[in-house]
Parts: sequence; C-alpha cells; structure tokens
Amino acid sequence: MNLYLITLYNLHITRFKIIKNIKIKLIKKLILFEFFIFFDFILAKNVINIGFRLITLFKVMKYLKGLFEIIKNYNIYSLIIIYNELYYFLKFKNRFNEFKFLKNKYESDPIPCSFYTLKYIEKKIKDFKLKKICDLGSGYGKVLFYFGIIKKYKIDGIEINKEIYKNSLVLNNTNIRIYNKSILNFDYQIYDLMIINDPLKTVTDFLNLINKLKFLKRKFFIFININSKKQEIVKNSLKIIDQKNFSKNRNIIFCKIKYL
Repeated sequence: MNLYLITLYNLHITRFKIIKNIKIKLIKKLILFEFFIFFDFILAKNVINIGFRLITLFKVMKYLKGLFEIIKNYNIYSLIIIYNELYYFLKFKNRFNEFKFLKNKYESDPIPCSFYTLKYIEKKIKDFKLKKICDLGSGYGKVLFYFGIIKKYKIDGIEINKEIYKNSLVLNNTNIRIYNKSILNFDYQIYDLMIINDPLKTVTDFLNLINKLKFLKRKFFIFININSKKQEIVKNSLKIIDQKNFSKNRNIIFCKIKYL
C-alpha cells in the first residue's frame, strides 16, 4: 500500500511539472488539471485490486512522462494535443501508444505521433491517390494502427529494434506488413508516401536517408518533428508543399520530389 501511495505521489508531481511548464494562461492550466482528475476517475473506476492499480499507475506515469516530453514544446497547441490523446486513450484503449527511452546514439527514442498529428495528416493526404504508405521507424505501431486499421490504408512499417518489432507484429494483417530492417537499407520503390517521424538521431544518418529518398520517382514524404538542421536538409533536397509548425522542433512537413 505504501508503494502505491508513493507511486501516486510521484504521478501527481509529474502532472504538476507538465502544467507548470506549458506556456498557457491560468484558466487553461485549470482545465488541464481537470483532465488529469479525469485520469484518476478512470483509474479508480476500472482498477479495483491494489496490485493491478499499482501496475496501472506505473503505466500511467510512464505515459505522462512521455507525454510531457511531447507537449512541452507545443505551446498554444498543448491543450488540443492533450484532448486528442485523452480521446485516443478512451476510444482505442491507448493501443500501440507506447514509449521507450533508448540509450542509443543512432536511433531516436520511439515516441509515438500524437493523435492530433495523425488526424491532421490523414485530412491532408486524402487527395494524394495513394496505393501504399511506408512508416520509416514504425516503433510500437501507432501510425500503422491508425492508417492501416482505423483508416484502412495499405501501409508497411520498418523497425530496426528487434524487441519493439516483435511487440508490433500483432498488427500484421492484409493492410499491414512490418519488417525488422534498417530504414537506410530498404527498397522504397513500391510506396507512394513515406512517413518519417524522426527515427534517426544523427544529422549524418538523416542526410544519408534523404540522399536515398530524393532519387525515387513520383513519391511524397511527410516529416514529423525534425530539428532546424534536418529541416534545412529537407528544404535543400525536396520540394516542400505544405508545412505546419507547432514550435522550433515540433512540426509536420509535407514534401515531394523536387522535380516532380
């Protein structure tokens, strides 16, 4: 019981840090606090056994820490991001919305796209006449789940981390295929659209990927949350057709081959 109370206390500290660091007006912070109270309601309603409640608390803490890393840079979009994540949590039982912090100098941490970002992308690509999509660095599979199962697109995922890859294999169906490969050594000729949620840490690896992609014929690309150096590479190598900026390093960039 003491461990449960300590965990609950740490959860509230995490919430306080999230609310304190988001640059929004006081009234909006109060609304955000109400969202967190709603989390408590879900926890109390659905988890009665103390042991299971403790496990659930650990999961919620992990989720909130990851959520904090995502939304602290979204500024005025923070509330809408949180609202959509709560909707996803309730509607889809938070499926494939997993975080993992890797100690790896080459691979980025597999932090999933926000549900708001996925919905925004889907609205934008409706007129692209796509036959097949590829998610480069598919992680636990939130992008695959959204486009392949919810929206019924044909989509493949590429994930180099073997443990994460194995966890995502439950998504394999007629619309989805997942490969345990490096995105730097993969053939993308069959895809019309590639989604890149910044899976590579180093600028060198990112440049190598872009140099591979820019010679493909009649392809579209979506880059998510890339920093200023990577944005410059994209700008110089591809043609940007649309862009939404949340902050300096939080963005959605729609591109196509420069001479298409």
